[in-house]
Amino acid sequence: EYPGPGDARWCERMYAAIFPRRVDAALRFGEEWWLCECKPDSRPAGLGQCLAYKYWWERDCPGFACAKVMLLAERVLPDEAEVYRHYGIEVVEV
Repeated sequence: EYPGPGDARWCERMYAAIFPRRVDAALRFGEEWWLCECKPDSRPAGLGQCLAYKYWWERDCPGFACAKVMLLAERVLPDEAEVYRHYGIEVVEV
């Protein structure tokens, strides 16, 4: 019997197989998850990726709370970081 969406076994299989090809990192802290996208800079293209990953995670993994979405970048422009924060995405300069 193949588990369906929402079943814990299905979600484990999905995030092990699919999300490594999409988001750069999915970090688990207890029952919550953080999605992290790594980019050389904070250009707006990364914003679209972060929003899409969050959407797919919430759609495909009900019950696996996505508590935080982050952009990790070497260069961050304040004006670009402001747009990310507006959409609830944390920006970290590394």
